[in-house]
Amino acid sequence: MHILLLILKIIGILLLILLGLLLLFVLAVLFAPVRYRADGTLLEKKKADISANWLLFVLRVACSIKNGEVTACVRLFGIPVFTYPKRKKQKEKQTDTKLPDETTEIEKEIAYFTEEKKSDADSVPKLPELPENDPKEQKKKQKAKHRKKRDFRRMLTEIWQKLKQIIKNLAHIKEMIYDESNRSAFSHECAEIRYLLRHFGPRKLKADLTFATGDPARTGQLLGVICIFPVIYRNEVSIVPDFETDDFHIRGTFSVKGRIRLIHALGSGIRIWRDKNIRKIIRKIRK
Repeated sequence: MHILLLILKIIGILLLILLGLLLLFVLAVLFAPVRYRADGTLLEKKKADISANWLLFVLRVACSIKNGEVTACVRLFGIPVFTYPKRKKQKEKQTDTKLPDETTEIEKEIAYFTEEKKSDADSVPKLPELPENDPKEQKKKQKAKHRKKRDFRRMLTEIWQKLKQIIKNLAHIKEMIYDESNRSAFSHECAEIRYLLRHFGPRKLKADLTFATGDPARTGQLLGVICIFPVIYRNEVSIVPDFETDDFHIRGTFSVKGRIRLIHALGSGIRIWRDKNIRKIIRKIRK
């Protein structure tokens, strides 16, 4: 009987230890921040480094983009568990076999004679090559410029069509917003979105950028849209439009730092789910 009680006591202690570790893990997931950072340069050589870590070195995700090439790595306790692209193991076979030097005197004389001919040919002065103005290359460059402009205009038209579709659906949304039973729900949702942006948004933001769309009117419109966001005025951000160039480009440097805690997302989700008016709107949308 005494042995049975001792075994049960040990099992109870082990269960308590496991529950304590599980609780500690859950608290770490909810309260330990995930810190993220992004640095980049958009100049002649485009480069961006994005990283996120949790609990210092426990989990780290890093991604690098250089001239269109993407590399990524996931480390757990400093040990790489995933890499992109995957490195192939290359087996290098070293063959250090050296052939014996068995050149005869005749072969030496032939080599000496050919070297003399090469030196005589190199001593002859060469006429300077005149630069050729190839009209085909100029046409290719012009076509590439027109293609960039066409692709950008197509992208803007697609965005504009989507905005039109959204505007058409605003009538129904407007009715839902002006309904007295839905006003409190929408105000609650907006408050929760502001809450998440305040906690998940970047703590430090630095940027020094110049941009152009190729069309001065569209460049001005895009600048007006950018100026709406208040995050620009709270940080060291400089965005300068270029109205003179005919090409689409974004140039400069940027740096972003921030952190995310899952407890904020969990709390916001619980508050939204407890709101009866929001649940009514969700049921209406599903119908």
